[in-house]
Amino acid sequence: MYRDMDASTDSLETLAQKGWDVLNAEQFDEARVIGEQLIAQQHIDGYRILAEIYRLEEEPEDGIAILKQGVRAFDQNWELHLELGNMLSEVGKPQEAIEAYHTAKDLPNAEIHWLEINHAAARFKLGEIEEALTQLQEISEPTAMAEAFLMQMNILEVINRQDLILQIAEEDLEKIPAPEDDDGADTLSKICTKIASAAYHQEEEREKVMHYVQQALFLFRENEEALWLLRELQPEFSDTARMYVLLVSGEFVQDEGEEAEGFLSSYGIIAEDTNEAMEMIKSFEKLVEEVNPDSLKIVEVDEAENEDDDAKGLYFVSGFGVLENIEE
Repeated sequence: MYRDMDASTDSLETLAQKGWDVLNAEQFDEARVIGEQLIAQQHIDGYRILAEIYRLEEEPEDGIAILKQGVRAFDQNWELHLELGNMLSEVGKPQEAIEAYHTAKDLPNAEIHWLEINHAAARFKLGEIEEALTQLQEISEPTAMAEAFLMQMNILEVINRQDLILQIAEEDLEKIPAPEDDDGADTLSKICTKIASAAYHQEEEREKVMHYVQQALFLFRENEEALWLLRELQPEFSDTARMYVLLVSGEFVQDEGEEAEGFLSSYGIIAEDTNEAMEMIKSFEKLVEEVNPDSLKIVEVDEAENEDDDAKGLYFVSGFGVLENIEE
């Protein structure tokens, strides 16, 4: 009997993982069927999967209804209350969101720091700006400090206090722990971009703006806001320039004596021709310092539409693909 119970549990977990996989692949119909199956078998992820489908389909009220069913069925699960609060906040119901966060705080194993961050965001939507900022500044849990810091900057940017963004960056940025994974690097990249943008709008020295842009792109090379700042720092326009999408091969920078590892990456760039596009790509890679610019070669070229008033420069950069796998 115990083996059967274990097998049943394993089967449900496998089904739940499949549900998230097909949802991430935007196969909503299949994900919906799996979500309903999970709910029928009293698995919490069924509610979460269906709610996320509704959110992506821009039907948040239906998502809220599903999550309310979920918190009734799993009333001791703090994360489900958190997700309900977040969706309520997204649809302009911050007071109801705060009530959901308060409920979650009293539940077993609740991670208070994440609830505090989202609570602060809801307070900002209620106009409690000073209270929200204070709440975020008091978060000291290392795993949440970067998210709290970014939320502060988002609030200050909305109220046009770029001067305060630069002030808290000067005072507190070094307190944020180094990122341990890609999500952490993405968050810190966004923080650096906010600082760079504030410095740009405050007309700080170009070197300061470039320092934070470089840090942002080193942490997350696909950061499109940082790429926008790069174009703004060196604006150049041309009636004859066009958008190119280049698939480029290259090699990572290696320590002496190590065999070079190859990669593929895509770049969307407005330039006069592919030669100028490649020079811009090489300049970008020199800035980011991950690859050997002299190893870069064009594999494939496509052209795309662009507006006449679009500046020259990089508009998007992909992550790295493994050269052997893609060539196969």
